[in-house]
Amino acid sequence: MAAIEQGIDPNTMIDASATAKLPGWEVANINHTNYGTKSIADAFAVSSNTAFARLILSIGPDKVVDVAKRMGITSPLTATGSLTLGSESVTPLEMANAYATIANGGTHYDPECVERIVDRNGSIVVDNSAPKGERAISAEVAHAATEVMKGVVNTSEGTGTLAKLDNGQEVAAKTGTSSEYHDITFCGITPQLSVAVWFGD
Repeated sequence: MAAIEQGIDPNTMIDASATAKLPGWEVANINHTNYGTKSIADAFAVSSNTAFARLILSIGPDKVVDVAKRMGITSPLTATGSLTLGSESVTPLEMANAYATIANGGTHYDPECVERIVDRNGSIVVDNSAPKGERAISAEVAHAATEVMKGVVNTSEGTGTLAKLDNGQEVAAKTGTSSEYHDITFCGITPQLSVAVWFGD
């Protein structure tokens, strides 16, 4: 999202080689897979750590933190290169909320667990059915990001192909895997739903 906001086209080619030696940091793709040079969109679909480590350092981690906060992440985030690889602790609710911002065309809404409460007389006690949203990212950026995220589900190399829906419903997503598969995440959206799933091992 931050890269798109900076005017970087998702079709821009990026180095997604097996390892990357960066200032004070070395990163590798899962299983040391060498993806070669790919478009940012294709590197996203295969979840190339090296490509996105290079990308975040080129645009600045502070820009990524800014976008994340606007989209609904409330946990503290350190502006570091590993941020884009999931190095910070963020709850599944925050992730689902941030992804909902994309599904909402760039408008962020605070999550509500109760839509409406009515007392025994039929009087409304709480009504959250008409929330007020705030523009977090432009509709154009949200659309471009959604198109990139569809590759995770729809391309043969994508890491989330099992999330494809048989009914033709569009799905856009991102998967994540920590070292030795200790944590596996899936965050995905349709135009109506946003979900974040975490598996711990």
